[in-house]
Amino acid sequence: MRNHIKVLAVILIMTLFAGIMYYPSAKVEAGSAPKEFSDVKLAPSSDGYKAIYWAVDKGVTTGIKNTDKFGPEDACTRSQAVTFIWRLAGKPNPESKESKFSDIDAKFKKERSDMYKAVLWATEKKIVAGYSDGTFRPNTKCTRAHIVTFLYRFAGKPDQKKYSSAKSPFTDVKTSIGKDMYPAIMWAKDKGVTTGISGTKKFDPKGTCTRKQIVTFLWRYDGKNGAAPTAIPTAEPTATPTAKPNGKDTTPYKKITLDGVKDHRFTATDYCYIESDKFVLFMEKDAEVPGDFCVNIEAIISEIESQLGVRYDPDEYEYSGVIDMHIFYGGFNPWKDWDIGRKIPIFLFVDYNDEGMNPNASDSGASIMSYDLMSDKAYNAVPRYRDNPGMRLGWYDYSEVAHELTHVITMRNCKMTSIMTEGIAEYMGRSVIKALAGKYPSIGEVYEKRYLFDYPITEPVNAQNAERLFIDDYHIVDPQADNAHYAYGRYLFQFLNEMSGKDYFRKIYDKIIEKDLYYNGIDYDEKLIARYAGVLKDLFGNDIFTKFGDWCVANDALQHTGGVFPVNEG
Repeated sequence: MRNHIKVLAVILIMTLFAGIMYYPSAKVEAGSAPKEFSDVKLAPSSDGYKAIYWAVDKGVTTGIKNTDKFGPEDACTRSQAVTFIWRLAGKPNPESKESKFSDIDAKFKKERSDMYKAVLWATEKKIVAGYSDGTFRPNTKCTRAHIVTFLYRFAGKPDQKKYSSAKSPFTDVKTSIGKDMYPAIMWAKDKGVTTGISGTKKFDPKGTCTRKQIVTFLWRYDGKNGAAPTAIPTAEPTATPTAKPNGKDTTPYKKITLDGVKDHRFTATDYCYIESDKFVLFMEKDAEVPGDFCVNIEAIISEIESQLGVRYDPDEYEYSGVIDMHIFYGGFNPWKDWDIGRKIPIFLFVDYNDEGMNPNASDSGASIMSYDLMSDKAYNAVPRYRDNPGMRLGWYDYSEVAHELTHVITMRNCKMTSIMTEGIAEYMGRSVIKALAGKYPSIGEVYEKRYLFDYPITEPVNAQNAERLFIDDYHIVDPQADNAHYAYGRYLFQFLNEMSGKDYFRKIYDKIIEKDLYYNGIDYDEKLIARYAGVLKDLFGNDIFTKFGDWCVANDALQHTGGVFPVNEG
């Protein structure tokens, strides 16, 4: 991601929700005492207490089988969640008799018959969906955002347009979170289903939803607020295009192929797409690519995977259809609901309105905007471009692709600080091109012709301030140096690679996952970023930042504060 880029948010509409096995509940009669759970220590006046015993009364749950416990702080799973919703709906019979999921099989049906029916029903009603590998993953944990999203779908997605454009009351919920997820959270807040995290302005969308939380959400939706949960979710009105690039009819969006010849050019005359093994390239009208464009992208993805030791499609990541990109298409989303499985969506835009678009990316895909990927017709239609032919290089800088695709792949695997996120992308934008230059002619051309520079920093980095600057994450910097984290991070990863060897990133990734670290890159959190610094210390020694600062001084790296600084390949 480059200067003034807003990352496409983490996006996606995932397939989760929570609940437990159902056994005949003891209906609570008016004035009688409810069943007592030994692990529910809440005040009777609290929402959680009322919700738990409402759920028993409603037949949504009887607690944990063969115990006197409810497990209020246990995490919800997908199969549990859909069972809660299914029971709340009156345990309707699904239309289908057999599951299409490989892990919702005959054994599952025999051992958990209610859950089996609930999964079939919830999938039919588009409350949840399975994964591209044919599994449902019944034991996967649910997040708070997933819970309210599926409850919103269960309610029939009311006032979706209104809630999609509503201003978020939560600092950690942005419109880019997802096309169903954002309106669902706005709806849940508006209807009193959630109030967010007590004492804060946050919703904590990525936080694991507990059993107490889900029954509280359901109680507020049904019991407390007097809602009748009988609405049958319906599919969202089909929007153009109706086709998906998976073998179905794709008219009028044309699937094309390139011939692999560097000097040949393809210009899109309408929306079209190119499907490869690891990505789908979505092209706007008047976008133009060389014949070897997709060959080079495929090579770049494979090289990123090889150098970082991670996959572009990790099993742990939750995939959904192509994200809503209408903001880049003048309010129209030509790729709405396309299903490309685990492949990376790459959007190729044309800057018709001279908006100064920049490449950007997130875990949900990459967007590429470049003067070199516009047809002559499109370029000459914009006066500022037409009058400045020097803005076009005549060759495409594939290091931009490497940078943005590094974002997609690393973000799918783990979340890092701003310095780490931009740093690894900046470093790989150089390292990948260098590795591939001798094998791919167009990438070799980039390697020979590109101009390398460092962004300005706020102060020279040394042994005394290296750790402080890492933890500060450049969240408050001089506007003239607002890309300092790119430069710091690039050299940090170069240093770690030189010091630790090829598996340096895999070590970092594994430790971040082990410690369950998640930084959203928006709300600065000094204590959280200090924990990331702790990861590097755990892996590479307590003096890692001191060594890095000394290395910077010795290599004349991160020592220049005024303007961009040209550098040699390193």
